[in-house]
Amino acid sequence: MTSQLLDIHHHGATAPLLDIHHHGATAPSNAVTSFTLGEPMPAGDGLLSAGIHPWSTETFNDNALADLEHLITGNTRIVAIGETGLDMLRGASVERQMEIFRAHIELSEQLRMPLVIHSVHATDRLLQLHKLMHPSQHWVIHGFRSKPAEAQQLVRHGIYLSFGARFNPDALAAVPPQFILAETDESPLTIDEIIRRLAPVADSDLIAANTAAFLAPV
Repeated sequence: MTSQLLDIHHHGATAPLLDIHHHGATAPSNAVTSFTLGEPMPAGDGLLSAGIHPWSTETFNDNALADLEHLITGNTRIVAIGETGLDMLRGASVERQMEIFRAHIELSEQLRMPLVIHSVHATDRLLQLHKLMHPSQHWVIHGFRSKPAEAQQLVRHGIYLSFGARFNPDALAAVPPQFILAETDESPLTIDEIIRRLAPVADSDLIAANTAAFLAPV
């Protein structure tokens, strides 16, 4: 990886990666497209992330984690794990979500891949696991919309924050530039339109460099 470009080797193409978290049936070349275990794998040549979404934690048994590892290790398009995480409003019990999230952290460390995290009202529990497990691989909270104090708390632990179509401008301004990522998620906006909303705090060059750094194994 260079500071601003991540090579996509499948057809020899090189694309600037700007979108750390995209959902869709086709994976664009400038994005990391996320899908949940059991869903169809997005078509195309773009890069992927795979995991068990917190909302799906009620439907999977322990064998699913082995299936996830097999899926990830068997496909070179997959460069990140997730989205995974904790949601206190939806999904299985807190205990079950914590168990599955912890397994994703362990897999991230084992495979040396970054972790894309869905977190709803769960920052304290997330940081509890971070302190307990001392991960070396990078983490990002996708779709960050919370307040500046929470943003600062997360980046103090080296956790990246990804901003999408909706975000708190004061929180964005409180984040050191090197921890800022961008995403479309399920928005109809393009990643270029979203990055323009992040100005003047961030631009495409910064996002490309940060995305490459985030995806680089530690």
